[in-house]
Amino acid sequence: MGARGDGRRAPAVAVCHHGHENDVVVTENLFEFFAARGIAHRFLNLAKPTDRGALHRRLAEKAPTVLLGFNHQIDQGQFGNLPILTIAARHGAKVLQWMFDHPAERWADFNHSDASTSRFIFHSPFSQGYFADYCCAGAQSATAGSIGPNRRSRSHENGTAAFAARPIACLIPLTLARHGKMPSDTEAEIGSLPPRWARAVLTAIERARCDLDRRLDCHLSEACAEQGLALERGDFHRCFRLVLQSVHDFRRRYIFRIASRFPVSIQSDRSAGPLLTSGRADFRPGVGAIETLERMPRCRAVVSVSPVNDSIHDRTCNALNAGCLPILEDNRAHRRHFVNGENALLFRYDDDSLAECLSRACGSVSAIVPLAERARVLRDQPPFRFGAFDNILALGDIRPAGCVSSQSGS
Repeated sequence: MGARGDGRRAPAVAVCHHGHENDVVVTENLFEFFAARGIAHRFLNLAKPTDRGALHRRLAEKAPTVLLGFNHQIDQGQFGNLPILTIAARHGAKVLQWMFDHPAERWADFNHSDASTSRFIFHSPFSQGYFADYCCAGAQSATAGSIGPNRRSRSHENGTAAFAARPIACLIPLTLARHGKMPSDTEAEIGSLPPRWARAVLTAIERARCDLDRRLDCHLSEACAEQGLALERGDFHRCFRLVLQSVHDFRRRYIFRIASRFPVSIQSDRSAGPLLTSGRADFRPGVGAIETLERMPRCRAVVSVSPVNDSIHDRTCNALNAGCLPILEDNRAHRRHFVNGENALLFRYDDDSLAECLSRACGSVSAIVPLAERARVLRDQPPFRFGAFDNILALGDIRPAGCVSSQSGS
């Protein structure tokens, strides 16, 4: 991008989505960040014709605008018969699309996006690197860390007595079914692959299940190389999606099986119910994001996992925000900020550490209060507070209101 110095106003950010409560929570976090930075911002509901019309008029007037959308919602949005991306490109507006999940799970939902129409946001460098290698080479992108903590989970109580009075020993809010697919669907798709592909996929799944350090696609690359199998980029992407889905399923099933032996509160979809056989755990299916955030200050501990080994999930950020003891995967991202037995409890999938973590969390309250207090101190520090949201501003050339933009559009 070249310097213009033409006195254009700094662009306003229009956060665009359909109003799902998960997206509402992220929008609240972004607006808190934008307000602190002096960034002009607004929400446009893609489900409302009046809001789509307002966006169309703003673009037609060439008002400096950056569109920020979640997953594929902008990609699939339309003005009449034209994609939003086409209109935005015609009027020189930048489009940022933030994938909340690994791109192996999301890229198939995108129909109109490429390196010329969009810039992309990911939680972590592993996801960003995979996207460049297998999805959309040459696209501009950035990492934003996590979604961050939301105001709804904020706890304002301090002290051992208040912590001990929390009625929920440990909260485990994890979905099992992902993007409408059950484990049986993934198994069937693996079974439909050519035999050599299926063998490579199954080998990669076995090796990736307990790996909490590397990019998980490395396991598929290595399995293919061992078999002398050279997959085209699209075929590799198809196979790795199955690896990732299987690993996620294995890890969540493992957590539910262990957790069912303890007096914890599990939130998931109904497909997790059959895994909870001991009857000790409280099971609540279908709990939404907002209710989960509001429950967290009533919990002493929260279990969180990450979809990618180098990312921190917003569950972790909200656990800190609520003053809870975080129980986390012993992955490379968590080890960078947490010490087992000091400000968190860390577990793996190839030993008894998860059972030990849950036993401590459901045991003596006085024994875990110091850990929770040391964890709470982190909640307003990077990378937990606002993640790396400044990277979003840099990606979109977004400046505070009143500033003059000195760079051209894409």
